[in-house]
Amino acid sequence: MSEWKRKVAVVTGGGRGIGKACAIALAEAGAKVVIVHRSDATSAARTVSAIRRRGGHAEAIAVDVADQALVEAAFDTIRKTHRRIDVLVHSAGIWEPEPFLSGDGSVWRRTLEVNLEGAVNAARAAARAMAARRFGRLVFIGSTAGIRGESGYAAYAASKGALFALVRSLAAELAGTGITANVVSPGWVLTDMTRAALTKDRLAEIESAIPTGRISKPEDVAAAVMFLASDGAGQVNGGNIDVNGGVVFS
Repeated sequence: MSEWKRKVAVVTGGGRGIGKACAIALAEAGAKVVIVHRSDATSAARTVSAIRRRGGHAEAIAVDVADQALVEAAFDTIRKTHRRIDVLVHSAGIWEPEPFLSGDGSVWRRTLEVNLEGAVNAARAAARAMAARRFGRLVFIGSTAGIRGESGYAAYAASKGALFALVRSLAAELAGTGITANVVSPGWVLTDMTRAALTKDRLAEIESAIPTGRISKPEDVAAAVMFLASDGAGQVNGGNIDVNGGVVFS
């Protein structure tokens, strides 16, 4: 608790799925958590309520991470209110199919705006606050799709693959300011976003190929995030942790 009790953590996409699990884990450790959501105020409010019922500190704000000006204004407000930002967990993202040959590119553009430009916007705004205190942890939620690709989801895979280059660049550039940057790459995770695709037969097929015999839970991903966000991970910089049961190695 002592490590976390004065820290402020911002979790984008923190209302549902992996982001929610990360927000809850950070709050339970003692951090003050600010959940950033784009439009799902109901889910964000439920996560805030769940944290507060457990005695934690949380609040939610609505921001489109793809809008640089709005992100910078929101993070400046967070910094002024709480006087610091110590951790950014960037979990906001979309996963939408678009056939590469017949698609019109709309999903491609929207996916890169949210998944990649959103990551850049949030990281830049958070890092500016972190640099002033000479400490910060930037943790991005990637995907095994960024390692091996994903048929029908080229935009998603490309956006997640780009996070590796972004993180390595930030790791080198920001290390002198006390900020680290890392990625956590889940495989299949049972969330609201993936539930419709995971029919009983599809789930059985996926799990048969995973050495551990099951797909991940959001809490599995949150555990890796907590390590990278901790004081003890100061020498882990520019790296990636795979959370997929051993089915893909980066």
